[in-house]
Amino acid sequence: QEFRSTFSTQAADRNSETLALDQRVPSTSTGAWLQWSERFGSHVLVAGADGRWTEGETDERVYVAGAFARTRVAGGEQVLTGAYVQDVYTPDPRWEFVAGLRGDYWMAYNAERRDTPPPAGVPARQVFGDIERGMVHPRVAMLVHATPTTDVRASAYQGFRVPTINELYRVFRVRNDVTTANEHLRPERLTGGEVGLQQRLGPFEARVTGFWNEVQDLIANVTLTSALPDCPAGTTCRQRQNLDLARVRGFETELEWAPVREWRVLVSHLVSEAHVVRSKNQPALEGNRLAQVPEHTAALSVRYQNPVIVDVQATARYVGGQFEDDQNTLAMGSYTVFDLFVSRRFAPWVEGFAGVENILDTTYSTGRTSEGVVSIGAPRLVRAGVRLAF
Repeated sequence: QEFRSTFSTQAADRNSETLALDQRVPSTSTGAWLQWSERFGSHVLVAGADGRWTEGETDERVYVAGAFARTRVAGGEQVLTGAYVQDVYTPDPRWEFVAGLRGDYWMAYNAERRDTPPPAGVPARQVFGDIERGMVHPRVAMLVHATPTTDVRASAYQGFRVPTINELYRVFRVRNDVTTANEHLRPERLTGGEVGLQQRLGPFEARVTGFWNEVQDLIANVTLTSALPDCPAGTTCRQRQNLDLARVRGFETELEWAPVREWRVLVSHLVSEAHVVRSKNQPALEGNRLAQVPEHTAALSVRYQNPVIVDVQATARYVGGQFEDDQNTLAMGSYTVFDLFVSRRFAPWVEGFAGVENILDTTYSTGRTSEGVVSIGAPRLVRAGVRLAF
């Protein structure tokens, strides 16, 4: 597939713009997976393997003051493959235990960057070294049907996320904020657990989940005190770096009410405390909230579902305040938006739908630069169409 976009620089009065970047991102990906499962008495054994190869690059034409300045091409290839085994043990209908183990191999290779002509201090061609990692992660879980209306669940797990080709090799700029790549990034590694309770009482159903996650080598955009060659004079210079340890903990609650078959009301609330715990290279970040992670999010959804007449869903979404940057200096306020979606099936293979997102046309911020330029979210969006199923 190929993605293409252009970026512009706006005048201070926001009444004009000049072309800053013409970007093309071609990518190719191929993958396969295989899974086997078999029941042995009260055990269900599952095993499998999967793999994916990805090649991608960014081809960019850079403009300065509207005039063409240079081309910049950066990219590489990645292979991620793994195998897993899992056992689901049900000694009694009220009890279920899960234990699993997964091993993965990751390789990033054949990566380079070319600038023609190169800016000051940047080599015309950079060839990046290959990266190889092997990782093994376990998972255990338990589900208990304590009563006919009460379920208790718990789990502990480990996982990982490898850096993307974009994070490893591509530099990008938003106004005067420049974020450089880092070919030495390590995979993020997560260790966590959660405990949940689900309770049913008549037309009500409540769900509460508490979670605690420790993320080692979290990849973040870190503000630098000394500028890198990719950061021109007068810009704020950031680089993608691994933070030693971040902690994300909180709880999620949901309350669902179904007074009759056609009606559903769902209220949900997520509290998430996401902070930097340890950063040897950037100790000033310790204790800061993670960028772009709100502490509170909530939603209220009302749905009427009647296949003979119509399906209607109205939703209110609240997103709490957050910070745009790692230093917690660029605050973004909270906001609430309202959406409406209507659909009706006219035949087994024909469905019409219409929706309105951000009904009140609320203006809210989704980004902010160090010089005070605020990016705003999507305005009122109306869409309608027909779905055909064959």
